[in-house]
Amino acid sequence: MGIILVPESPRWLLTKGRNAEALAILRKAADGNGLDPMVTFPPGTYLIQQEGGQHGSLSDLFSPKWLRTTLLLWVAWFGLAFVYYGTILAVSIIFTTVEEDRYGNDAGYVFDYPAIFISASSEFVGLIMVLATIDRWGRIPTQTFTYTLGGFSCLFLCYAAHFGASRTVLVVLAFVARMAMMGATCTTWVSTSEILTTDIRATGHGYANAMARIGGFFCPYVISENNKLNHIGLFLFLVSCVAAGVVWQLPETGGQNLGTEQYDESHGSESPKKGPDYARFD
Repeated sequence: MGIILVPESPRWLLTKGRNAEALAILRKAADGNGLDPMVTFPPGTYLIQQEGGQHGSLSDLFSPKWLRTTLLLWVAWFGLAFVYYGTILAVSIIFTTVEEDRYGNDAGYVFDYPAIFISASSEFVGLIMVLATIDRWGRIPTQTFTYTLGGFSCLFLCYAAHFGASRTVLVVLAFVARMAMMGATCTTWVSTSEILTTDIRATGHGYANAMARIGGFFCPYVISENNKLNHIGLFLFLVSCVAAGVVWQLPETGGQNLGTEQYDESHGSESPKKGPDYARFD
């Protein structure tokens, strides 16, 4: 489906010498954004690539230009996977009971499927919430709010379950927790691609995703039925707060040119503004 619906990267087309196709895609994108494509890219426009920086590497991520951003993104992505999968595991633990036989031995598990289904359906609501706020609020405020909301929801959910709250209360808290975590993690995916410039985007996104896999690997060892629910809730809350604090330090990309690294003064040190990776005119 992606091959049919998603246009090819103009930068990649330029590397293959397919300039006319790259220009056609850019004009289509301009039209989709309400611009006159023949004014934005008038006849006679010739696209060329910037020299250098064609292939990003791990060493580039640790260069002075990218070191701070790399470390922030790695922490954010570790937290992204940990809190997302951790919330799912916590909800499953809360809505699962263990049956015992007449001798007091474990005889199996009973799952509250309706409660789990309701909480899972909240991810659609989380996606809609992100679509409604990501451009209005900005990428950074949306992430900060949803990570924080998800952290508090997990904390209240696990403490409520630990102290025997009603099923209705648990279902509502589980719904909000999974909704918020879905919104937070989806926004981080979008924001990361926009923060990283074209020459480093694939490399930076790939290594950030690797950090997420590490977070997902460690998650089941902490979010486990062997641990008390109140401890699970506290840990998810702390990791969510760290993720919220880290993403707040990242640059806002809403309304900026894609492939532009630009730090707002309120979110960290400024970096030189960098223009588009490919836009030259004859």
